[in-house]
Amino acid sequence: MESVSTQDLDLVALGVPFGDAAWDASSEPVAEPTHRSDPMRMLAWASGNGDRRATDRVVRLLAPKILDVARAVVGPRHPDLDDLVQESLVALVRALPAFEGRSSLPHYASRIAVRVCIAGRRRSSARRFEEESAGASIAVDTTGRRPYGALLRERRR
Repeated sequence: MESVSTQDLDLVALGVPFGDAAWDASSEPVAEPTHRSDPMRMLAWASGNGDRRATDRVVRLLAPKILDVARAVVGPRHPDLDDLVQESLVALVRALPAFEGRSSLPHYASRIAVRVCIAGRRRSSARRFEEESAGASIAVDTTGRRPYGALLRERRR
């Protein structure tokens, strides 16, 4: 007889098909789980097929992992950290129907978070560069000599 974990009981309480019952369903899943006994894959399967409670459970289970990944990629004091975590969770929920179960769900979520955070870090760097360049005044040498000529002449004295 199979042992039942607390995660398995959570799945049953959510009404998510589990074990052999998952294969008795009349409709075909979007991404058929490869391991019937993995509760996380079954949650991903249910979420990908529109089960809102399963989606909520996936988000609650994986949010701490995504936060850790985001902190590692952009740093714990990055001003957009919360936004990047939220963006990663939205991207994960949108990607769940395509989850094929080739890796674990936490790994899948981590890869999504890494990509979202790298893109966010690039956007942040570009925004910072634009702000700095807009605020900086460019020295112009009106004497017709090379740029910063006046500064160089002053230093030579």
